[in-house]
Amino acid sequence: MTIYTRQTTATGVTNLARPLTNAEGDGNFIDLQQNKLSVSETTSLNTPLKVVTRDASGNFSAGTITATLIGNATTATNISNSGTVTLASATESNSVYITAPTITLDQPVKLLNFDWYGNIFSLGNIRSGATPSNGFGIFYTPSGGSRVELLRIGTSGNVGIGTSSPTSLLQAEATSDAEISIACVNNSTGVSSIASLKLQGQGNNFSLRNYGDGTTSPNRTDFISTASSSYFTFSPSNTERVRIDSSGNLLVGITSTTAGERARIYSGANSRLRIDTSTDGIILGADGTGPFIDTYGTNRLGFFIQGTERARIDSSGNVGIGTTNPGYRLEVNGSFAATTKSFLIPHPTKSGMKLRYGSLEGPENGVYVRGKLEGYVIELPEYWAKLVDPDSITVQLTPIGKHQKLYVEDIKDNKIYIAVDGFFASAIKCFYYILAERVDVEKLQTEIE
Repeated sequence: MTIYTRQTTATGVTNLARPLTNAEGDGNFIDLQQNKLSVSETTSLNTPLKVVTRDASGNFSAGTITATLIGNATTATNISNSGTVTLASATESNSVYITAPTITLDQPVKLLNFDWYGNIFSLGNIRSGATPSNGFGIFYTPSGGSRVELLRIGTSGNVGIGTSSPTSLLQAEATSDAEISIACVNNSTGVSSIASLKLQGQGNNFSLRNYGDGTTSPNRTDFISTASSSYFTFSPSNTERVRIDSSGNLLVGITSTTAGERARIYSGANSRLRIDTSTDGIILGADGTGPFIDTYGTNRLGFFIQGTERARIDSSGNVGIGTTNPGYRLEVNGSFAATTKSFLIPHPTKSGMKLRYGSLEGPENGVYVRGKLEGYVIELPEYWAKLVDPDSITVQLTPIGKHQKLYVEDIKDNKIYIAVDGFFASAIKCFYYILAERVDVEKLQTEIE
């Protein structure tokens, strides 16, 4: 190849600088004309076939160029052309080319294409109406296939993946009948291997943080808000239903608590909290008549302290304290205290009335038996031998029919022997009332603080 230089004046006069070798005729020329530099290939000095020109502003213009470019651009330049600019490898199907495809509405124009064996990724403006002003897109064209839009940056700065009209700063959409996800993955096994998603508003930062297996808190997930008065809400149908406030209180159906409430469930008419298994459960609630506890699918409601049942209500309504099988409306296995002890029953003779009696009280856990005797020996109940203190037994005798001088002759072998004073005494006939103190329980401490 022979290179010539020539200078063209304003009137078109050409001053030819001769090559070191070769004669005039075919060759390549570098032209200098009024601050314009041109490179020409020609078969005649005055008839260029292809030209690359740099004007006074530093802009380049060219016809079709297919070449390998080597070097660094130190100043901004423009390559203007109505066709295609291609940069390609000589040995592989690698190429980058700029093209201006046929103008169609809502299609990319002025594409920058990255070609690998016919599989093309493209960057380009999106045409909208008569003006290419509908954003910037990234496209993919498989070999032999049709171009598909992968990502769009709208004119307002919104980024859309799978959508051509993003209305949020980042919007991802899909129509696949499968799970879609946006993943933030940290595959490190180190002690600081944490993956997090951060959202920041003015005065408050929120982080969703997941800890890896190698950290000091493996498999832990945090929801973190930095503002001192921040709170979390859950709002289906755009209405707040659940809130966790800045103190950690759980609120359902309401937005505030009173002092000491760690959880609150509210409904204007009927509020219920249900805790259950597959077979039974409990309901805590409140309705128009007041608060209540309800069960279902079970035969008892138990009350436990430190894992041990202390009381229960069975399915028949019997209450047991210290027993798991109460046989009465109230059964207590142990002692209890009360200010008064009484019973209330329907009145036996007056309709619509009730009868209330109080229990006889004393400074001991006492028992008694009473009855009618015709003879000289009162046999005590068999169980009294283990139930009472024999030294605590007292006997009251009431003669029947006439006065008799009756007295207790002896108490032994769980029997009381009665005698009568007088030479002409008749057979004993009397009522008896016998008291004793229980020995199977502790003695009462009558004066306490």
